[in-house]
Amino acid sequence: MPPIIDRDRPTAVEQKTSITMNNQPKQKTYKAIIWQPASDATGKRVITEAVNLDEARQKLEAEYGKGSVFDLHNELDASIPR
Repeated sequence: MPPIIDRDRPTAVEQKTSITMNNQPKQKTYKAIIWQPASDATGKRVITEAVNLDEARQKLEAEYGKGSVFDLHNELDASIPR
């Protein structure tokens, strides 16, 4: 069985470069599919920039509402076929 890799946790190289020149945390790209309640439409694909997965989730909840259902992944996980 292959080892479990926590893709949301930075590697040693990323940890060294996770702070930008102005001492702000580095933004990452997160991709999501959002389904809103009271809508029969298919999921809407969105891309957001955030420091971590929790911040990305908070941004989506603020924009689309807490009742929305979303599938949220960082860019690397989003590119891997399931």
